[in-house]
Amino acid sequence: MLIRPITRDEVEAARRLLAESGWNRKVKDAAKFEQLIERSQVALVAVHEDKVVGFIRALTDGDPAQEPIVGV
Repeated sequence: MLIRPITRDEVEAARRLLAESGWNRKVKDAAKFEQLIERSQVALVAVHEDKVVGFIRALTDGDPAQEPIVGV
């Protein structure tokens, strides 16, 4: 598994993953979700065998000591 910054090509896969996980109301509008990603300071995906299996976005002050640690 690889955790890395999301690419534009993976935004829809991340949105579908969230919808399938019960966040459908929050990610129903694909264009709005893409805007949220663009405004995020950190947006990461977990990829396994070329499939998006995890997603996180965050706002940060840029201090590496304060950035979240995520396990998938």
